[in-house]
Amino acid sequence: VIVINCWVGIPYTVMSVTGILQNIPAEQYEAARIDGANAFQQFVNVTLPYMIFVMTPTLIGSFTGNINNFNIIYLLTGGGPTYVGDSAGQTDLLVTWLYKLSVAQMKYNLGAVIGIFTLLSGIVGVSNIMLITVKERTREFGIRKALGAKPRQILWLIIIESVAITTLFGYIGMVAGIGVTEWMDSLFGNQAIETGGVSQTVFSDPTVDISIAIQATLTLVVAGTLAGLFPARKAAHIRPVE
Repeated sequence: VIVINCWVGIPYTVMSVTGILQNIPAEQYEAARIDGANAFQQFVNVTLPYMIFVMTPTLIGSFTGNINNFNIIYLLTGGGPTYVGDSAGQTDLLVTWLYKLSVAQMKYNLGAVIGIFTLLSGIVGVSNIMLITVKERTREFGIRKALGAKPRQILWLIIIESVAITTLFGYIGMVAGIGVTEWMDSLFGNQAIETGGVSQTVFSDPTVDISIAIQATLTLVVAGTLAGLFPARKAAHIRPVE
């Protein structure tokens, strides 16, 4: 699982790092050499801070994506091996364990608790990304305030951006999940398994009711509002540029 995940994720990360390295101003290295910095000192004081500042949103997004990487775990190992008496396998993530509890084992109460904590982890991830965005746009917000923008306007701007990001990627994940389910239904939907003498199909009616979609939309809006609230309050307290 780790090898496949690295095979999928490392090329994108290498491309991002290469682009960042090519955009570091050469004047910074020249100034460091004039000041007597060797290669290691240039890396620690010029290259590394620049890369960390630019790559932090990507790293947070990658971390959040790996926590919810359902496809690789479910399609490769199914979360197994699972020992007798355990509800979670040795390779299960929160999202695959949640699927097992709610779909296979019918433990909806425990699945709901895990789902809430998974949602909270996503809120924290989006909030961190918005905090970094606010830090990068400090001068922009200062100029907005100098031109007459009120703190409430800045507050609502960040909250709306946070809700838009959360809702957009939430719907992308929802559509992708439905697509994968439909694809697996077309492949394995007619296969039956024996459970306690009762024959059941692997997939049965893999659709989403409109009420569930509306509830998911409202949940995404609330999650986006919570994720953007703290960064928005921070942006609202930025002083005007004089």
